[in-house]
Amino acid sequence: MGAPRARCGQRYSLGSRTVQESLLSEQSESLERALWAAVRALEESAALSHRLGASGQSELRHRFREKASTQAEQAELIRQILLHGAMLSGGDAAAL
Repeated sequence: MGAPRARCGQRYSLGSRTVQESLLSEQSESLERALWAAVRALEESAALSHRLGASGQSELRHRFREKASTQAEQAELIRQILLHGAMLSGGDAAAL
C-alpha cells in the first residue's frame, strides 16, 4: 500500500495535512513573537513619551502625554489579546 490518495474533491492527502498544520503552527508562533515585540516597543515608546511630556516644552507636553497614553493603551490591548485570547470590540479596533 502506498500513501493515502486524495478522494475526489479533496485537495491534499493526510501527509500534506500534517505539513500544513506544522506551517500554521510556525506562523502562529512567529506572529506571537512579533506581537510581544510590539508590546515591548509600545511600552518603551510610551515611557519615553511620558518622560518628554513631563520635561518638554510647554506646547509639546500635552502631545507627548497623549501619545504616551495611547501607546500604553495599545500595548495593554495587545497584551490582553495574547494572554487571554480576547476578541476585539468595535472600540478596541478603533484604538489600534
